[in-house]
Amino acid sequence: MDRPWALFKTMLSEERLAPTADVYKVLVGAHGYSGMLEEALATDPKGAAAGCKQDKYTFSFLINCCRKSCHFDLIPAVLGVMAYLGLGCNVVLHNGIIDGLGKAGKLEEMENALSNMLEGGENVPDTYAMNSIVWAYGNRGRVDDMEKWLMKIQGVKPNAITYCSVVNGYSKTGHLDMVPAIVRQTENIDVVLDTPFFNCVISAYAKSGDIKIVEEMLQLMKDKKCKPGKVIYSAMIQAYIAHGMDEAAKLLETEVERFD
Repeated sequence: MDRPWALFKTMLSEERLAPTADVYKVLVGAHGYSGMLEEALATDPKGAAAGCKQDKYTFSFLINCCRKSCHFDLIPAVLGVMAYLGLGCNVVLHNGIIDGLGKAGKLEEMENALSNMLEGGENVPDTYAMNSIVWAYGNRGRVDDMEKWLMKIQGVKPNAITYCSVVNGYSKTGHLDMVPAIVRQTENIDVVLDTPFFNCVISAYAKSGDIKIVEEMLQLMKDKKCKPGKVIYSAMIQAYIAHGMDEAAKLLETEVERFD
């Protein structure tokens, strides 16, 4: 990364080649996405000294770098600089922070970030934020918290991704009896169910060995004009074999061969 800095310094010394904010942002991103987080953060004051205007896009690079490298401890400092410069945190930045914390398993910090977003009032949580929260809690089997935030985030309509995360959460905790109600709920609020959603549902029931529900969900999937794929058929084949239903497994194996 010495060469980009050398070029940057050369541009500073030539009046006609004065670096723009875009050049500065590229330099920040190049260091950050290469794992050189300290250098990326050090780029910020150097760019300011060079007269490059800092904006939300610049800081989104820095926050994304912190998020991807799991250095969430550095994000408050970045947000502090933004506040000092009068740059508010927009929905995209909030979403990135919430999603990153959730994927890193930092659930308390994730919840605090969402609470700060709600209390700020300037940015309203959207479906992306909801999906991040629901996935994070569901993935760790904390279905009570998953349900709490699903209800708490008002004015945001869940989508198929949301409900797929809900199904995964119930599957992890052995609460598949809740899934039929989830399917009915999607129909009541006109959520368009897709193949990935049915992949979640059918795979979960196949692992639990409930062949009857598996076949019912497969029929519902076809009724919804969603095309079954290898993921679903593979799960069903394993379930059939586990229950000694070899003929049914062979029939599905023949159908799977059509995808090859």
